[in-house]
Amino acid sequence: MKKKRADSDGAMPSEGRLSHDKILRAAVAVLEGEGRLTMRRLAQLLGVDPMAVYHYFPNKDALFAAVAIHVFGKIDSLRPQMERQASWTDRLKTLARGYMALVRGAPYLTRVLAGDARLSAEVSACFQHLFDVALGDLELDAKHRRASMNLLVDFIHGYAMANTRAGARWQEELAVIEHGIASLAAAARTSRPAR
Repeated sequence: MKKKRADSDGAMPSEGRLSHDKILRAAVAVLEGEGRLTMRRLAQLLGVDPMAVYHYFPNKDALFAAVAIHVFGKIDSLRPQMERQASWTDRLKTLARGYMALVRGAPYLTRVLAGDARLSAEVSACFQHLFDVALGDLELDAKHRRASMNLLVDFIHGYAMANTRAGARWQEELAVIEHGIASLAAAARTSRPAR
C-alpha cells in the first residue's frame, strides 16, 4: 500500500470529503508536531481552503475544545475495566495509567489545557467522574476528594511533562498518593460522631 506524500509545504493531498474527525486528527498532528495551531496551517495540511475548516468549527477556541475531547475523552473507555475491579486502589491505578498514556501522547495539548480552565472543563468533568468511580464508596468528603483528585492530576502532569519513564518508581510514587487518600478516609471514619 502506497503512502501519500506531503508536498513541499507539508500539505497532504485532499482525500475524500473533509470531516469533523479528519480535522481533529490533523489538528492534533499540527499541535504536537509544531507546538502551535492556526486555522491556515491546519487547512494547508488538509489541502483545503481555510474557510472549509470554519464550516465545522466557528473559531479556534471551539476547535481546541473539540481536540481536547477527541484526545482526552478516550479516558472514558477505562470505565468498564475500572468497574470490574474490586479494590479502589486497583481502580485508581487503572485510571492513573490510562491518563498518563493520554498525557504522554499529547504533551503540548496538556500544557494548553492546564493553562485554560475554560477549554479543559469537559475533560475535567470526565476525569472527576472516573475518579469518583475509582474511589467508589470510600468515605471521603467532597473537599478531600477534590484535593486528592487535583493531587493525582498534578502528579501525572508533572511526571509526564518531565519526560520521566513510567516504570516501577512511578508506581511507588503513586502509592504515596494512595496512602494519603486511605489516611484521609480513615481520619473521616474516626472523626464521625458515634450513633
